[in-house]
Parts: sequence; C-alpha cells; structure tokens
Amino acid sequence: MITDQRLPQPSIAYPADDSVYPATRFIWDPTPTPLQSLEISPQIRDKKIVIIGGTDQAAKRIAQLLETHGATIYRYQHDGLEDEQAGEAFRQRVGMIDGIIDLNIEEPFQLAKHSAWETSFKHSVSLLKTYHEDWLAETDSTRLFYLVVTAMGGLMGRGVTELSQPLGGLWAGLAKTLCVEIPNCNIRILDLSSHDFPQLASIIASELYKWGLFEIGYQNGIRYTLVARKEEVARPDLNIDAQDLLLISGGGRGIGFALAKALARNFGCRVIITGRDPLPSGDEKWVQMDAVTFKNYQQSCLKNLVPGTTIAVARRDIEQLKRRRELYQHLKAVQEEGLDIVYEVCDISSLPQVQALLAKIGPRLSGVIHNAGVQTPTRLPAKSMQAFINTIQTKVNGFLNLLQALNGKELKFFNNVGSMTGRMAGAIGQLDYSAANEGLARLGLWAAHFQQINAPLKTICWPTWEHLGLIINYQGATRYMAAMNVEEGLYHWQRELLTSGSGEITIVCPLRQILNLNPIIAKGYSPLLELPYMEHYYAQGFYLGELRQFIPYRYLLTQHHIDARITAAFSEFKVAATPALPISLLLEYALSAGERIVPDGMSNLNLQEIHTLTVNVQALKQDPDGTFAFEREVLGDWQADKWVVDVKLTKIGTPGREALAQLQLVYAPEKPQPETAPTIDAASWPDVVLDSADDLTWMGFVFKRARWKRGTDQLLVGELLVGEVESYHPADLWVLPVPPTSQLPLSQFENIVRAVIAQRSATTAITTLTIECLKLYDSAAAVGPIIGNTQENSWYVMDQAWERTLLYLQNLKV
Repeated sequence: MITDQRLPQPSIAYPADDSVYPATRFIWDPTPTPLQSLEISPQIRDKKIVIIGGTDQAAKRIAQLLETHGATIYRYQHDGLEDEQAGEAFRQRVGMIDGIIDLNIEEPFQLAKHSAWETSFKHSVSLLKTYHEDWLAETDSTRLFYLVVTAMGGLMGRGVTELSQPLGGLWAGLAKTLCVEIPNCNIRILDLSSHDFPQLASIIASELYKWGLFEIGYQNGIRYTLVARKEEVARPDLNIDAQDLLLISGGGRGIGFALAKALARNFGCRVIITGRDPLPSGDEKWVQMDAVTFKNYQQSCLKNLVPGTTIAVARRDIEQLKRRRELYQHLKAVQEEGLDIVYEVCDISSLPQVQALLAKIGPRLSGVIHNAGVQTPTRLPAKSMQAFINTIQTKVNGFLNLLQALNGKELKFFNNVGSMTGRMAGAIGQLDYSAANEGLARLGLWAAHFQQINAPLKTICWPTWEHLGLIINYQGATRYMAAMNVEEGLYHWQRELLTSGSGEITIVCPLRQILNLNPIIAKGYSPLLELPYMEHYYAQGFYLGELRQFIPYRYLLTQHHIDARITAAFSEFKVAATPALPISLLLEYALSAGERIVPDGMSNLNLQEIHTLTVNVQALKQDPDGTFAFEREVLGDWQADKWVVDVKLTKIGTPGREALAQLQLVYAPEKPQPETAPTIDAASWPDVVLDSADDLTWMGFVFKRARWKRGTDQLLVGELLVGEVESYHPADLWVLPVPPTSQLPLSQFENIVRAVIAQRSATTAITTLTIECLKLYDSAAAVGPIIGNTQENSWYVMDQAWERTLLYLQNLKV
C-alpha cells in the first residue's frame, strides 16, 4: 500500500512498431487568431444554406445578410413529423443543399432541465442523416459545410465567468467527427460571448468559406482558437487512504475496473463500482462454464433461436451475458485478492437511481469518477436515433444526475472520463460518442466555473488504451492514434486524482494517419508540435495547400500559392536571371502528396522510389507580379503489386496554365533496400570547382555550395565526385514562426543538380530536367556527403558517418 502519495512510475517496454507509445499531457489555451480577411467570401453566392435550431429572430437576421450576398436560405422546420420523415419531407421540398448553420439551443442552461438538448439534437441528426448520402458522394472540397454556433463565453468554455449554454458541446463534438464520415464536409464551430452575439449574422458571414481551424471563438470582438500546450501534472497535494470511499460509475469492466483495482490496491480505500446489469449469483450455468464451453454455448443460442426471437435480440442477450460473466469473474478475483471493491446496480442516466445510490453510500463518499459510457460504432445512416440518445444520456445526463444528487456535498475530487474523440475527432461510426464526450468536457468546464460541485473537477480526455476500454476495432483505432499502455494510463490517472485543480486535460499519444488520410482534419487544429512525429505531420499540413477535390484513397486536387514574403526560395534560385522556385522544393510539394492517397486499410506502405520525374525548368520562374501558384493533381491506383501515385503539377496564373512537373511515387508493403554506395577514400583527391550554367544560378545563402573533390578508384569505372555540403536549415528557407521541415535533403539535391549541369557541354538554354529514378530511404537521419559516379550518372547521399545511403538518384539529365 502506498502511504506517501508518491506513485512509482511503471517501467514499460514499448513495442518497436510504435503502436503503443508514451503519452503526453496537454492543456488547451484560448489564443488570438485574426481572420485574414474581413471581406465576405464570394463563394456564398448561389449557395443553398439551411438554418436549423436557435430562435426565429436570430435565424432571420442571418438569412437577411446572407441573402444580400446571393445565397438562398431555408429554415428547417420539423412540422411535427417523425425525425426521418421530417428530414425527407424537407429534402423533397428543397432539394440538394450546400451547407447547414446549426444554432441548436440558445436559451441559458438550467440544471433542472438538463435533458432539453434531446429534441434539438434529434432534429440536427435527422437533417444530417437526410443529406448524408448526397454529401458523401461530393468530391468538391470547397462546397459543403456544417457550421455550429455555441454560447460558452467566446473562449470555448475556458477562463470565463460567462458560459450560458454548455450543452452546445454536443454539437461541437458532432461537428468534429462529421468530416470523418463525410470527408469533404468543411467544419466551423463558432463560440460567442454575450457581447458578440448581437453580431452573430455578420460573424457567420465573415467566417463562411474561409475554412481551416475548426474551433473559433469571439470574445469582445477578438477572434480566438484553442492551442495545445504541454504541461506536466503538478505535485500531489491531495491524499487517498483507507478511510476514503470512492465511486466509479460504470466501473465493472474496462478502464474503470482497472482503476478500481489500482486505487484499492495502492491506497486501501473502498471502491464502489456500478453498472446496469444485475450481478450473477454464481450458480448460473453460463457463469460456471469454461471459456471453450461458453463460446460453444453462444453459438448454440444463435443457431437455436427461441421462437419469436430475432438474431439481433439474441446477439444483444449474448452480449449482456458476456458482460455479466466478466463482471462476476472480476469481482471474484478482487475478493480473492482481498481488495475492498463493491458492485452496485445503478443506471447512471436515471436521476432517481443515482439519488438512491448516493443515499445508500452515505456521508463517507469522498471522491467520484464518472466513467460510465456506451458505444455503438455505426455509420450515420444506419445508426438509430435511440443509439445516439443512449450514448449521450450515459455521459451527459449521467454527469448532471451526479451533480444534482451530490447537492453540493464536499468531495476530495470529481473526475470525468472523456475521450480524444471529443477533443479532436472520432473514427467513422463515432458521431454520437464524439458528441457525448465533447458535451461532457464542456459541461465539466461549466460546473467547475460556476461551482456546481464542491470539489476539484477535471475531465480527462483519454487516447485509446492498449486492448482495453470501449474499443470495438482496436486495429482501426490505432490507425488514428498510437495506443497508451494500461499501466502508464493508470499511473497518469492516479496522479491526476491526487492533484487539485479543475479543467480539461488531454492525454495524447502520437497522432498517426488521421492527419494524412483526412485533409480537412489536417487543417482543423493547431499542431501539437511537442508530440513525437508531429514535426513531420505539421510539414505535411503545410505542403497540403488549399483543398479543391478529394476522393478518399484515390484522388486529391489542391492549389498552392507560394508567397515570396514568407520564403527565401525565390531569392536563392534563378532561371535566366528571374527568381524561381528551386527544383527540390517543387519535388517536396509533390512528394508530400503520396501519404494522403493510400489504399484503404494499407497505411503502412513504404515509398520505394520516385519514378520518371520531368520538370519544365522555364516554368519555375516567378510570375511578373511576384507570385507563384500551381495546381497539384494526385491519383493513386494499383499496378501489379505496387501502389502507384501519379502526381501532376500545373502552373496557374499569368499568362495561363502551363505544365510544371509530373512524376510517379511507387509504394509497396516491404521497406526498400538501400543501394550500396561506392567505398572510397577521397581524402587525397584534389578539390574542384563546379560552375553551373549561366541560365540556372544559385545564390548559396540557403542551399550552401558543396566542396567537391574529384578522383578515380581502381575498382570502379569512371570519374567520381565527392561533395561535402552543409544541410539547409528550415528557418533559412521559411520566414515563419514554425518553419516546415522536408523529407528530401534539399541542399544535397540542389548540389547534385548543379554538378550535373556543370558537366553539360551544350550551351543552349535548359528547358527540361528529368530523373529516371530517385529512392529516399531515411528522411529523419542526419544528412552527410554526396558521392557521384559521373559515368554511370548515379548519385548517393550518405549519412554523416558515411555508412548508410539516405538517397539514391539515377540518370538526372537536363
């Protein structure tokens, strides 16, 4: 038993594939983020927009302003019909729509009426279900939107004394995962203070079709977003001991039961866990069966249905038996260990049952963990309205029932179990779960601000736990984010319970393919740069550009406008004395597209090579007005056993469209084997100066000139070049607070181009550059020298120790 409240940090061996990874603690702070342009977007013109929820007065003001800018506005009326009937009747009357403005519930929150969300939420879901299939088929990434308005003080519930309607968090969570189910649906969640609400119409009009960050707040005219900040938990200042009695709602299994065992084991306290299912007596035959017999019993129940019973009902009954069997086994095990853990039947979404439970527990109760939750991951069209309601009631109504039943009782702590599905986004099928968890988090902020509970109140948003918790598809979940080790999670959790303070805490493991596979989400949040791998994902987001069209796993069309004010690229490189985009940087833009177009379920493919690159060198010139813009078209498909991504870059602007570059990115499951570079000793070789052609010049400020040596080796045919070159620094290339990194060794690549040009005998202008094959093996390693075989036209970029090939390039020609 731990008596000094200092928990020993567990020693954990993490897997080499990083599927389970150490977690990091973050706090999200409101941070000013000015709107780049206050002008109303011309894209509003001819759009058909629906306003749902809120008051008719607010809807009318919004409609009048948007109509003056050419939009057609419809007010969604339920007309007393059933939810799905109302949606379909509306669609038949209106036809296709381009966007939804959801005002949800504007009236101030009242604890006694905490179920007031249900009617408005049903209406929102029914409208989204009505247009789900139409919107899912849309490939235009600029057209569709779902905009939610909330009233939580303008700072998304943080640091304010005004938070009039925290239930808006339900719609915020719904919106964040909607773009996972509908990949081309743009999202904006607008949180306004009461001071800014009179300007609601003009704020909405200024925000439409300026997509990017999901969460935007307005407080006293200042525009905010949320930015994550790494913050370690403080030193423990609370204690838990054998005199304490703790309540964990829904603690009969999963992470709740794991915590119950840890608390009882470490501190000797009594822990009461709850659930809806009655506890088996132990005499039931399905309890006494071994695992194999019970599995056979399940199959028998499905094969031999009771007359009048459907397969669906039989499966539901089996799931309940599995839960009750697991509960019995859990309690038997802790009893044998001597842990003071007691199970009580309680439906946390029922206020009378919660009140009865707390009355039974009595005054000894000193801490509450609201852990109860349900999840039924099903795509929106197939998910029943009751499934939505049940999921939210368990999290949200359950929390509010506990607040009412506690009635101001002093506790050492109150802890909500949230999820990163609410803070950022869930997976396909988790719209209701995301809504429930974001609703819970914002209600937690409200309760803490207005002292609705006499205790420190934290909501912890957890990542996926390693093979534990409400995870139906563990492998699918870890595609979005690495999982957290259970022992590590329990360590973090107990430290939070022992430390006072209130607010929303996020425990985050490295984000994975969700940022690459969904371009809209990649733009939706400020990067968590203190997470592992986020430097790479941040760069991927930077090179993403402006979305135009997207077909998941297949096609991507983006536009890119490179502003000379934020990059030194155009002062570094010139074509015929005209500022131009360096070839390596153009290739970086092309290369970054490959990770976004991968076959469904195969995000672990490895880049084998960049094949048949062709660059129109003259098109690299900056336009006369100082701009440089291009379009990037990306198409992926299988060619035999290789996944091939065709990338085509087209310059746009003055005087018109012009072919810029094209190439193929070739992927396969296996990792490529690096080409073996020549083993040479060039220490005694003479230095040589390689001059580039007059029409292609480099200044050498960003991409330093290589120091070349030339020589031969008796074991190799032809002349060899060895170049020592300093790697470029991203801050020298980009004038940005956080400059993006690159996958390619840009300085080394530019010096290889220089070297090839220097050996060119022709004096005509260079119009085209081609590369037969480029292989990139390790973009994260420290880059070293260049080795070139001029006769074979093969080039190697080595690591700093001269031991590994990081890049191999074959047949570069101009």
